[in-house]
Amino acid sequence: MDIYQPMNDTLSKRPTVIYVFGGGFLIGTKDEPPIAYYADYFTKLGYVFISIDYRLGFNVTTPGSPDRAVYRSVQDLRSAE
Repeated sequence: MDIYQPMNDTLSKRPTVIYVFGGGFLIGTKDEPPIAYYADYFTKLGYVFISIDYRLGFNVTTPGSPDRAVYRSVQDLRSAE
């Protein structure tokens, strides 16, 4: 998890954007090129910006594998709370 905050931040509470990359549970990372742009954009507007990683991968030929991939991803996202 990467947390970006506005520079010279003096407020104790700020609105937050939580960004979770797409990729169908097969590809992607919290470090994709547009994420730095999004973080810069939102922090300049006064938001805290959080980019979260999650486990990838499943076997499309194995029954239940896509369900497990989603479940693992939800576990990872919840652990970032």
